[in-house]
Amino acid sequence: MKLIFLPLDGPKSVSVSISPSGEIVEGRSVTLTCSSDGNPPVEYNWIKGTSSVGKGETYTMKEISSVDSGEYKCRSSNEHGEKLSEALTLNVLYPPKSVSVSISPSSETAEGSSVNLTCSSDANPPVQNYTWFKEGGSSPVGSGHSYMAPQRGSYYCEAQNEHGSQKSAAVTVKGVIDGKHNAHQITLKDNKYKCYYHLNRHECNSFIESQCMR
Repeated sequence: MKLIFLPLDGPKSVSVSISPSGEIVEGRSVTLTCSSDGNPPVEYNWIKGTSSVGKGETYTMKEISSVDSGEYKCRSSNEHGEKLSEALTLNVLYPPKSVSVSISPSSETAEGSSVNLTCSSDANPPVQNYTWFKEGGSSPVGSGHSYMAPQRGSYYCEAQNEHGSQKSAAVTVKGVIDGKHNAHQITLKDNKYKCYYHLNRHECNSFIESQCMR
């Protein structure tokens, strides 16, 4: 019988595969598998970025999430040496999260003026559709990343991509509720009316009592 002795050596090649292949969607299970040569048999360590995240030939993320996105490498080592695999990049896809609305210039506006509402969200791929609603109504009032609110009320946006959607909390656009803005007083039909205005002067007249105080 002829004996064959294999030379003792460190790992020369290391490769990483992923299962299942294709798009990686949040919530699914993903397994990385490391393959390497070496004699004696090698040990495997998994690295994400600069941190060690696991050991063994396979590394499984049972419910993958957006925080698992990044570059992964496998380190193969034995007593005769070690070698790192090429990086494998995980790009986890997920529906919109942390949807919020900002308001400019402020939530308080003078009668007749409007404010700009902007919807923001974290999503992968990026949000494809923004839809605006006014509380109390059943139909959308606008679409797009920004919306000019023409009147008082509470507004919210819904962000959507191919993996799902999420609604923001509502923000309230207020009208002038006190006399801190500039005031202008005129006489009309022997009656005095005081009008509050912010950016544009409001004309006082007896037909717009909602904007003026006698």
